[in-house]
Amino acid sequence: MKRMLNKTWRSFVALLLVFSMVLGVSGNLCVAAVEAAKAEDKQTINYVSLGDSMTNGYGLEGYEPVVNGEHKNVNGYMQEVENSYPVNFKSYLETIYGEGNVDLTQLATSATRADDTLYLLTYGTEDEIVPDDYTVGNVPSRFREYYALNNSAVYNGGREAMIKDLAETFQTSVAEADVISVGVGSNNFSTFLTRRIGYYVGAMAPSFGSMFGSMYDITDLPGLLEGIDPELKEI
Repeated sequence: MKRMLNKTWRSFVALLLVFSMVLGVSGNLCVAAVEAAKAEDKQTINYVSLGDSMTNGYGLEGYEPVVNGEHKNVNGYMQEVENSYPVNFKSYLETIYGEGNVDLTQLATSATRADDTLYLLTYGTEDEIVPDDYTVGNVPSRFREYYALNNSAVYNGGREAMIKDLAETFQTSVAEADVISVGVGSNNFSTFLTRRIGYYVGAMAPSFGSMFGSMYDITDLPGLLEGIDPELKEI
């Protein structure tokens, strides 16, 4: 990447994300460097919001932008949804620094795990993490609709083009931020839990289990149970 993250910011955000992955934190943690911004006599405070649907306003009016009369699901990315945490916190910052003096970059995206955010923050750097299969498969799909609506060149470039553009946006935004809020981690636990539910429920009720992304053939139940906990073999 042409632009590298400020080392202090990168280390601190990475620490918060690791903390989120371990404990499944869903509340927003806020890191501020506003004193430094004051020392530089900055006219505008740059606020960056990282996280998932617990942060970005999922379920609130305006979550899905309306384009030509149709709702488009961009998973909250770059959306400033009224009454969401980042929008409310931006309003709070404006009571301190003045209305219009806070720029919000809203990067919190639904279904994001701490791992996914950390991957985008380290992509192309000396600290780049190796993504797991979930990140590889789900990060591009989460942002596909956004690029289809806003940047056809990146969209047509496929997965690698999207990852590269996302990483540059995340890294540049964090490097230039004066205030960062982080609200991520719930999907780390829920992804694990959902897959476990799908695994066990799908084994006994394929039609119901498919709701969790697991589809099994009930006719192969004896063979399937061979790979499941011994207790289930007694059912």
